[in-house]
Amino acid sequence: MSGPPPVTAVRTVGRAERVTWTSLGPGRGGIACAVHTRQLGPAMAGLATLARGSSDQAVAVAMARAEQTTLAAVTAGAPVGGAAVVLLGTADAATPRDIADVLDGLDGDVVLVPELGEHADLARSAAAHTAFVADPGVDVAADGIAEVAAGAWSEITGGQGLGGVRVAVVGGRDYGVRIARAAAARGAVAVHTPWSPPLPSADVLIAATADGRTAEDTLRLDCRLLVAAVGGPMDDEAVWRAMVARGVECVPGSVALGPLLRAAAAIAAPEPARRGSRPRQG
Repeated sequence: MSGPPPVTAVRTVGRAERVTWTSLGPGRGGIACAVHTRQLGPAMAGLATLARGSSDQAVAVAMARAEQTTLAAVTAGAPVGGAAVVLLGTADAATPRDIADVLDGLDGDVVLVPELGEHADLARSAAAHTAFVADPGVDVAADGIAEVAAGAWSEITGGQGLGGVRVAVVGGRDYGVRIARAAAARGAVAVHTPWSPPLPSADVLIAATADGRTAEDTLRLDCRLLVAAVGGPMDDEAVWRAMVARGVECVPGSVALGPLLRAAAAIAAPEPARRGSRPRQG
């Protein structure tokens, strides 16, 4: 791409402080970015994709996820606000730079946190081309999920964490493997498995991806505690209510990602970097 893509910006849309839509040209879709709030601190964003749809739909997804990130930050006591980046269409070789150009165009209003969204690998590729990134690293993200799972399990059982507990981490490739490793370090009997049948039953099941998953897939899971290691689709309130009705306790991604947001806030503090100054990496 020669220079930043054209951006159409709307300062206030609904409950969002700022929304932008960037067209990537014929047949390449575009990128929606929403800032829910920067009043609490730097606006942290994960990356999601929408394979098909309209720019309005992509903007709506970005706005919803930005608000979920603010909820996660407030719940975790992290001094940051929420934002989100949504790619409409299919990623290609130019997509990482396209995303970076959008972030650069926002000049620090949005800080990318790779593990905060469903597409950490693509987000990390984009992060290589922009200063506006706070990346605590996949191990920090994985350990934070295991920490949340241990706390939730203790709360519902009156126990002492994950010692001897059967934990299945589903999907997420390397991210899932590292979450399983972090759970095992806390004494769990932990396994990692792809999200394909037959899925194991477990005391604690951690969903490390949302790619291609439907509400029906989630409702078929067999566990006592379900923890979402990603936000977005794993924050479907209807799914959580249905799982609770079955006797399954749930921790949505908007809560489980709290430790990651605290770590990202420490990297980005006190303000997001401006042009030419890269936040330090984990």
